[in-house]
Amino acid sequence: MQTWIGILAVLALLQLGLTAYTGMNGPQVASTSPTGRLLDFDSTQVDSLQISGVADQGEGNGSTDSGTVSLIRKERQWQTADGFPADQGKVSALLGKLSGLEHGLAVSISEDALRRFKVADADFERHIVLKKGDTELAGLYLGSGAGVRQSHVRVPGQGAVYTADIGSYDAPVNVADWQDKAVLQLPEAGVKALKLAGLSLEKEAGGTVAAGGPDQAASAVLWKADSLPDGKLVNQAAVNERLTALLNLRFTQVLGREARAEYGLGQPVLTLTLEREGGDSRAYAFGKLQTGDDYVLKVSDRGEYFQIPAYVATALVENLTPDKLLMAPAAEVPTAETTPPAASETH
Repeated sequence: MQTWIGILAVLALLQLGLTAYTGMNGPQVASTSPTGRLLDFDSTQVDSLQISGVADQGEGNGSTDSGTVSLIRKERQWQTADGFPADQGKVSALLGKLSGLEHGLAVSISEDALRRFKVADADFERHIVLKKGDTELAGLYLGSGAGVRQSHVRVPGQGAVYTADIGSYDAPVNVADWQDKAVLQLPEAGVKALKLAGLSLEKEAGGTVAAGGPDQAASAVLWKADSLPDGKLVNQAAVNERLTALLNLRFTQVLGREARAEYGLGQPVLTLTLEREGGDSRAYAFGKLQTGDDYVLKVSDRGEYFQIPAYVATALVENLTPDKLLMAPAAEVPTAETTPPAASETH
């Protein structure tokens, strides 16, 4: 009899423990919908975005240090914290991805799992905060990978860990990855003259020349020189090709607004000026960085110094020269009228 009483007592204690556990954890489990939208916010209302985390290898500068990127929307345009134009498409893509995230069943709701999946308050791969003014609209912790293009995620203030279609690569923490790399680009139609050492070229009004190949445009701009060395002509194809490369220039990162000796601009390796329709002009100065293979570019209409990849800058430095933009006239091909008769054979 005493044995049965002991068994019943143990069962009663187990039931009480289970009831208590269910009472403590029931609301959290019930609050985690099996499927649904992960974040609830209106992306058009977001005017600031902050991303904190650890930079991945190869992310801009290859750093693995912790970092934070802040992006701000002013006058409908996104910019970095220092006021440099941000890549509008990239910011919009991240906001669209965040607003469209859906989750399935929770992977875990235990406290220990937060660190294991790297979505804890102080241990995460990314922490994204979206605000309107001082009001936080949404937030998300991105953690360890959960498969192809998926990560473990958690909404701040909640205990459930989910998997979602987003990765840390969607939210880099290197500011260079958010800078608009196209700010140096200019429309080709607006350029009327190109001037560099020893050569001044001007666009001929309405002048075009047939393109050199099937992959090129049907016609290209025709250029004339103020003066030419004897026996030289403008190499129209070379001028248009190099000008196109210059006008579509993209940089690696902004180095700041302070001039430094290591930028090599005390003795630039290439200087030139573009004159534009309407009277504006832009001067270019390329310097060779003292360390590494890259170059630094300073343009007259912006205050920043830009790092240019070696393979891009080298092609410009070596080919934007009078020797490469001019050519000798094509040799005349003898015609039937001018071809001297062949010497007759004698027997």
